Amino acid sequence: MSTLHKDAAVSTREDRKPQMILDYNSNKGGADCLDKLTGTYTYKRMTARWPVAVFHNMIDVSAFNAYEDSNKSGLE
Repeated sequence: MSTLHKDAAVSTREDRKPQMILDYNSNKGGADCLDKLTGTYTYKRMTARWPVAVFHNMIDVSAFNAYEDSNKSGLE
């Protein structure tokens, strides 16, 4: 169960999937897209220092957010 879903509601579709699974599948796109793009175009480098690794991750997420914002505003 999740904090959003208090009961075990099942969909009325033919496959009768639980509602929480359908909600998860319809809202998971952002994280999947972030993982796909940062896996292809990443700023990360090998480092033994954790602050540098966190900084590289912040750069990746910031670049992804800028890319998403430019696509939403039609600046492509």
